Amino acid sequence: MSVIRNTKPHLRNALVASVLACSLCVLPSCAVFAARKQSTVAQGKYYDAGNAHDAEFFIGLYLLQVEMEQAPHVPEFERLNLGHALGLTPQATTDEVGQRLHEEALKQSRAGLRMRLDQSPSSTKPDAASAAVRTSERPKESATVALLNQVETSATGLLRSIGQMQEADTALDSLELAGGGLDASVDKDFASAPAAKLNEVKKNLDDAHTLIALMKTRAAQVRTDSSELLSAVAKAVNTDDGSLGSAASDAAAAEAARNAESAANAKKAAAKARPRAKPAGGASAPAVRPKPASRSDDGEAPASKPAKPSKPAPPPRDFEP
Repeated sequence: MSVIRNTKPHLRNALVASVLACSLCVLPSCAVFAARKQSTVAQGKYYDAGNAHDAEFFIGLYLLQVEMEQAPHVPEFERLNLGHALGLTPQATTDEVGQRLHEEALKQSRAGLRMRLDQSPSSTKPDAASAAVRTSERPKESATVALLNQVETSATGLLRSIGQMQEADTALDSLELAGGGLDASVDKDFASAPAAKLNEVKKNLDDAHTLIALMKTRAAQVRTDSSELLSAVAKAVNTDDGSLGSAASDAAAAEAARNAESAANAKKAAAKARPRAKPAGGASAPAVRPKPASRSDDGEAPASKPAKPSKPAPPPRDFEP
């Protein structure tokens, strides 16, 4: 699996443009490498080994570093947004957000508005995942509408974060496997290089393995944080007493309706294109009957007109010897 091919296009373009000059440690793991002189990888930079065989590995590693730098902010950002919509302080915990949201859901339920959070994850395209609040009726108050919109937005962001971290974990597994292959071939690949260069490459490969392990830990933590907040939100808003129906049955009903509409449209199109049927028995159209001859005043049919005389034969030519 190509790590570069599966990274986001805008990250790949940023790398090609100017991001190689980045000098920040994108993961808070610099302290892990502080005991000795840091390699280029340990500094959070892209390392160019000068070998095309190693290029894909180190580019993929760097792109995942950039992506994983922002990953922990997603659950934190959605927690802050939900807390703000509920009138809580920025320090409100996931449990406090869930409790306050449930209180609001119960209040709406007593007024006749029941709700449930339906989730549509995507294992192949995390950014296609979505969440929607299903309600028994249209909310009447604008504040309630704004709150439910925020719940949908935050739940969708959390659902996508979970999928993205699962995708990142798979990519990190591929990187780890590719790095093992580079470890096995590094002496052969740099056999003609100076000893200092060989040591440099090995050092960056060693730090790459350490960094991959750190990123896997971070991906797991972000996935846990996102899952916990999403679960709290889904549980808090759920006041469905069974009247909303199941998401699966609603999806099946919608699919059945689409199939029925498609079949009806196909039937209409076929009927319109079908040629007009011939009379039964294969009989051809009736022959046109000849128009009867008109009669004279005495009731007798008029005599037929005499035939026009043919032209007389030309006179014979004079005999010529």
